[in-house]
Amino acid sequence: GLFPTVNFTPDAAKLRFSSDSNIWSDPESFATSRVWFLAAGDNTKQVFVSYQDYAGNWSAPIEANISLDTTPPLVSATPAGGLYSSPQTVRLTANEPSIIRYTLDGSPPTGASTIYQTPIQLASSTTLRYLASDNAGNSCEVKNEAYIIDTLPPFLTVSALGDGSYTNTPVLNVSGTATDSSGIKTIDISGISAT
Repeated sequence: GLFPTVNFTPDAAKLRFSSDSNIWSDPESFATSRVWFLAAGDNTKQVFVSYQDYAGNWSAPIEANISLDTTPPLVSATPAGGLYSSPQTVRLTANEPSIIRYTLDGSPPTGASTIYQTPIQLASSTTLRYLASDNAGNSCEVKNEAYIIDTLPPFLTVSALGDGSYTNTPVLNVSGTATDSSGIKTIDISGISAT
């Protein structure tokens, strides 16, 4: 288990500890601090201490409730990174009370990075990096989401007969090029796929 350092200030001859106030450690000489091992498992733990004066009288137990949390938070972004045809509003959430820090320039977040408070507006392609730290100081690994925001339609050039032209053949040869910053998924001519 983990062990907090417990500090004491009373004037006493001996002290003893317990995790349940029923089974006590052997009395030991008073010291101003002492390491006490908490039972394994993330949850609230109780620590009791009792003091003995020089006449041999034991005090009523003093209780401390300590929340043991050794598990880092889980954090996620919604929507996840990907290719989008419009600006995105990204929400960061953690599975427990946490401080979420993030960057939008691709650098890893640090203690000085922006603290997430409201949804993040992404109007252009961005690499979002983020992490969460819980109340016990556990931090998750840095998460990465790449958002490609492509709001422009593809550029298309076509060479065929011009509008209003005449032809004597039922088969029309259409050629051209299509370009786009995020790539071309399909090309349809009169509802027929040309890819």
